[in-house]
Amino acid sequence: MRGKRVVLSRPDGFVYDVRAVSELDRDADGRQVVRVVTEEAYFRWMFTGVAASAESYPARLVWVE
Repeated sequence: MRGKRVVLSRPDGFVYDVRAVSELDRDADGRQVVRVVTEEAYFRWMFTGVAASAESYPARLVWVE
């Protein structure tokens, strides 16, 4: 999933303009998660090499666009 544009499902609606920066992984509780960053942070990372601060998000709530 790394590099794919994704949509996050949240209680208050959908969040667009997000990129996955990892494959499926498991958190400390054994749940599947995907690490994501904003699209802006992703491209800054790709062009400058400065890693973006990623958020782990439940895989069941991440849709590949």
